[in-house]
Amino acid sequence: MHIYMILDHFFPPDIRVEKEARSLLAGGHAVTLMCRNRGGQPASEDVGGIRVLRIPYRSLRYFGGYTLSYQLSFVDRIWKKAVEKALDERPGCALHVHDLPMVKTCLSIGKKRRMPVIFDMHENWPEELAFGRKPREDNPFVRARDLFRNFVLYNRRRYIRLEKEAVRNSDHVVVVVDEQKDRLITLGIDPSKITVVMNTSPRETALMEHPEKPDFPEWSGRFLVAYAGGFQSLRGLDTLIRAAALARKQIPNILLVLMGQGDQEAFLIRECKSLDLEGHVVFTGWISLEEMMLRLRRSDVCVIPHRVNRHTNTTIPHKLFQYMALGKPVIATPAAPIKRIVEETACGIIVPDGSAEEMAKAIVSLTDRRLSARIGESGRKAVETRYHWEGDSQRLIELYRSPIFAEN
Repeated sequence: MHIYMILDHFFPPDIRVEKEARSLLAGGHAVTLMCRNRGGQPASEDVGGIRVLRIPYRSLRYFGGYTLSYQLSFVDRIWKKAVEKALDERPGCALHVHDLPMVKTCLSIGKKRRMPVIFDMHENWPEELAFGRKPREDNPFVRARDLFRNFVLYNRRRYIRLEKEAVRNSDHVVVVVDEQKDRLITLGIDPSKITVVMNTSPRETALMEHPEKPDFPEWSGRFLVAYAGGFQSLRGLDTLIRAAALARKQIPNILLVLMGQGDQEAFLIRECKSLDLEGHVVFTGWISLEEMMLRLRRSDVCVIPHRVNRHTNTTIPHKLFQYMALGKPVIATPAAPIKRIVEETACGIIVPDGSAEEMAKAIVSLTDRRLSARIGESGRKAVETRYHWEGDSQRLIELYRSPIFAEN
């Protein structure tokens, strides 16, 4: 079967998309991934067997990331034309569309060509828009633009209606966690139409042996507290920074390592300076997955400080399973899926959302090496035995053996 994956973003990197594509390749399918071109990238190339086609990102033609016609109809004519041209040149058997923005565009193509459409729901988009898009304060014109986008273009009610239409009209829906499946069932979606494929890590990560000599010798003698991911307001990194400042009173050698990027980075750097954390925090910027995993392996404690809301209660981050696979104790806030897995596997400590004091106490408690090792080993074993990509990828492969593809 030839599967077209549609990703309205750049590739690489995208951990979930790459894992899914490679698993489908291993399952005997051909995969074409269509994504945006950030500029200077090849229009087409082979990435580890994945045929990648990139659409030019026309920043002058796009408003709020999309054309005005898209904002009115949620059908992107540029994308539709590009996908149909690709299908004319090399026919496909299914459209596997990642996240909400491109679903209606793909549904229009699927209806015309009688192709099944799989909606891969990485996030709860309406709630991410509601909680995640905060106006930036660095420029009054930028702030005015962002306010307009939030209240007009990214109006939550519009995206709620779009999501309902998308899940009802798609042939199948893939979600990342059971809590998201439960939410869709309450909207009247047939449970048999939903498959859970979590953002787990490969079992081999949990089985690998650590080198005798630690990486990053410049960090020798430091107690490393690590975070990997986005720097948006809903990530709760301001709480983590305040917690590090408090924990420093009892852990003078603490080093907070923040791996990633996002629109809150300048604000977070100012927070570190105001708390006199210079010399106790490292911002790595965007780094490759391989380097990120090396840095996580060197860490003592790993943190997920996410704000708890309707968005984080229905999604699960890759970082939880990455932390667990490496045998690192996890400190996390009680977003429903994270709390459930952390408590079930005994792989970490749950602290109240927004409480720097409780987070600092948890960090200090994990300076106890025996406690830290016991908790970390619980998480590693959970990845080895249950929460691993080998199991999740099999569910994805089984989906593509289902009757909805019988005629394709």
